[in-house]
Amino acid sequence: GDDAIELTAEELNWMLDGFDLWRNKPHRVLRPRYVA
Repeated sequence: GDDAIELTAEELNWMLDGFDLWRNKPHRVLRPRYVA
């Protein structure tokens, strides 16, 4: 049970971090292009 919970928590954290990075990168990349 503990192993399954740990894996689920890691997956959720990894997915959240991935979405955060994916959402932040485009904004930072697109903004300079539009400004320039």
